[in-house]
Amino acid sequence: MDSRPVVEIVLDLSAIGPDKSASWAELSNVGRLCSRCQAVNWEPVQMYLTVADGYTNFPKIPLYSTYPTLAQLRAAAHEGCHLCTLIIACLLSARYESSISERMSVLGAPASFSVNDKTVISIDVEVMAHSTPVWLTVGIDQCPNALLGMLTRYMPVKAEIVKRSCPIQFSSPAEDIARFWLEDCCVAHERCQSETPLLPKRVVDVVSGLEPFLFITQCQRGRYAALSYCFGNGPVLTTTGETLHERQASIAMSILPQTVRDAIVWTRQLGLQYLWIDSLCILQDSLSDWEVELSTMADIYRDATVTIAATAASHASSGCAPVRNKLQLAPFTPLPGIVIEANFKRDAWIFRKGPLEKRGWTFQEIHLSRRVLRCGGEELAWQCRSRSYLESDPDRPVSSITSNSDNSPRTPFGTRPLDDTRNMNSFTAFQRWYQMVGEFSTRILTYREDKMPAFSGIARHFAQLLWQDENLSPTTTKSEDNTTAAQIIAAPPDSQPPFRYFCGLWHDDFLQGLLWHCYEPGSPIAYRGPTWSWVSCESTIIYNTHRLRTDDFCAHVLDVSVTVPGLNPYGRVSSGKVTILGPAAPIPSSAYKDDSGTQFEMHFPNSLSWDLKGAPQLGCILFKLHEQHYLILAPEARYHAGSYRRVGLLSHDPANLAVKMLDWQEEVVTIL
Repeated sequence: MDSRPVVEIVLDLSAIGPDKSASWAELSNVGRLCSRCQAVNWEPVQMYLTVADGYTNFPKIPLYSTYPTLAQLRAAAHEGCHLCTLIIACLLSARYESSISERMSVLGAPASFSVNDKTVISIDVEVMAHSTPVWLTVGIDQCPNALLGMLTRYMPVKAEIVKRSCPIQFSSPAEDIARFWLEDCCVAHERCQSETPLLPKRVVDVVSGLEPFLFITQCQRGRYAALSYCFGNGPVLTTTGETLHERQASIAMSILPQTVRDAIVWTRQLGLQYLWIDSLCILQDSLSDWEVELSTMADIYRDATVTIAATAASHASSGCAPVRNKLQLAPFTPLPGIVIEANFKRDAWIFRKGPLEKRGWTFQEIHLSRRVLRCGGEELAWQCRSRSYLESDPDRPVSSITSNSDNSPRTPFGTRPLDDTRNMNSFTAFQRWYQMVGEFSTRILTYREDKMPAFSGIARHFAQLLWQDENLSPTTTKSEDNTTAAQIIAAPPDSQPPFRYFCGLWHDDFLQGLLWHCYEPGSPIAYRGPTWSWVSCESTIIYNTHRLRTDDFCAHVLDVSVTVPGLNPYGRVSSGKVTILGPAAPIPSSAYKDDSGTQFEMHFPNSLSWDLKGAPQLGCILFKLHEQHYLILAPEARYHAGSYRRVGLLSHDPANLAVKMLDWQEEVVTIL
């Protein structure tokens, strides 16, 4: 057993450089070298290319007589050195990949690690037992062993690069590459095909007038683009009931934020007439219009011909124009017979990096879209239901969704859980749902109460995929303040279709859906959902990725209901409860010897997780859902006897004496 501790590390790589390609990275500098790179002896590289057989490892050979510092590399790159630009781009990719997560837990790592201008960068030539045997290895000198795999980058070194016959190359204008991807997908990708859809209720016409204007559709069909972007904290032009007629007349480009202006230009360059933008196409001062449009969000993004994703823009004024400087994408040829490919694991982070990938609302926009054009800070990327591409090699798929991938519980890298749903069985469907819940729970929302609305498009689309019927037939009730609410009642076992959605959980997999736990306890928040739902917690949610046998579940759901106060049946809830029959046992008083909770954890040492910070409440019970999984429930004194709230989850070996010795009784409990 490895005794090294798992450390949550603070990693600071900001000294490496800018988040976007600088103006010096122009293609006119291809082959240009600084004095240090001009002095490199390439004969050992030629020798390695000759002897490498793909089966034998050879020792590293330093590329330079003396390793450069980070400051020296960056200065040379700023002067236009092609090789130094590639090396800096390697280091930047390591920085980007490591910043995907705000925190990292690494086995045996130091508590912190940082680089500065004096940090030495190692650049070596290495031969490995690999189909591409020769590599240029870029690493950080003095890097802790635990971080080597994360921070080391490898560029393939080849005798030549076989050029494919393709009308576009990385050096082609970005708009030509994007147009090629779109046209190729529309013609050649069977899985991405669809009939010409109905246009959304309102779209921005970017072609018909001298200036864009808001167009009110009348059930017309047409092709359109949708925009996914971060508002940020700055001003954003919106449409309200008062400005609706003004927007229909004209929307001056000069008053639009840069990201929206760039998206309009992209829409025109892609040959489309209409663009859907939430801030302009939804009346921002009308709650009813917002709820109605939100309930159709799944259709809006799914039916869009393409979604333009401003992945590198942290706010609306950042822009999403294509990167014009592509030196970091160009292969480097120091001598005839030696080619260093500009390929350093971009695909490991480019589909997950950027401000857009951190925001809650943009999650469903990207996952629901049939095609996504990602306008990143370094290069364009394409993602559709069939292929993923990068601008650096625009004709070589990063990932391809194969015909047998539809029943995989987890999706291949570079693809999305909803990309291939053909012949998807119920096990795969729910596992992918739990995968999406986990990913979504890491996202940031400006307003915490938007948790359910921001995921409602995913829920609606998922319901259509599972059972092709999104009509809930809700019953109408009155809440305490006399407002109308939709109450969704659990379906009996023989109901058709077997679909009900309850605040993030599904009727047909309800017991499995209860088995979520928090990565770490969250802080108390205002009511967002019943405690049995993951929606109630402000924390990263983790689901068991292994399917549990139905026969091993010990509980039976008797009734479940939630109250939806608005027009979106997948949106916010104002109350909810579930009544379950199953084995329950009081937690012995010996588990409460102090206020720290440590005695409780010592009593049940295996996989105990709390939903909220703070000591466990006296009088908690264990409720056995499954042979190995128990809800920890605290009594709700404000309600009738038998009412509880969930406070944690225990995953435990059923043979453990601490569990077997408890006083188990069959009980009916109601969890609020």
